[in-house]
Amino acid sequence: MNENIENKERQMTSVFEKYLSLWVFLCIVGGIILGKVAPDLAKTLDGMAIYVNEAPVVSIPIAICLFLMMYPIMVKIDFAEVVKAGKSGKPVFLTLFINWAIKPFTMYAIAYFFLGYLLQSFIGTDAVDLVKMPFGLDLDVGATHFYGGGPTACPELAANGKEYWQTEKSSFETYDGTMTHGLVTARWLHTGLVTASYNAFFYWWLGSDQTNEGLMSETLGIPKRYYTF
Repeated sequence: MNENIENKERQMTSVFEKYLSLWVFLCIVGGIILGKVAPDLAKTLDGMAIYVNEAPVVSIPIAICLFLMMYPIMVKIDFAEVVKAGKSGKPVFLTLFINWAIKPFTMYAIAYFFLGYLLQSFIGTDAVDLVKMPFGLDLDVGATHFYGGGPTACPELAANGKEYWQTEKSSFETYDGTMTHGLVTARWLHTGLVTASYNAFFYWWLGSDQTNEGLMSETLGIPKRYYTF
């Protein structure tokens, strides 16, 4: 009986199987060196992808390599045994839990250690693509333009202690220096400072005689929107 069990055990007889960890390590080193000495090749391979909304979602070279890696394993699968395994909820739940609740964090930690610390001086900071805070939150001030529609709030900036500036606002109608446009400007200021929580509000141009793009007029006197400001 012991002899039968021993015969059923899978033996790693090939050189590739015996030294799999070594091959993986050599591939990692080779990939880093190749990216360093031939960056254009790396960029070309990186550009071979399926894009959705101008964003790469599937790398074709990686998909091909994964298929070649998994195909020998897939042809040896006994799907009858897979069905039997699926009837027991415990291994399925354990697999899902490890893959979705544990592995993403451990993989990020490993990537951060090697790419963000151990190998950072070798590959350069620009090559490190780690999870960062949303775009703009790493700036001292968040800025927006306000043309048409209403101003939009950005609570993420306030939550991170950042100021929110409206850096450009005007309208393009024929010049109107009356109180009518002064009240329009007052509504802009109110909605921007109160609704959108702007910390600063800048008008587009300082002077214009043709349209309302300027806060003041160069020749027609001081418009009422100037006093509103």
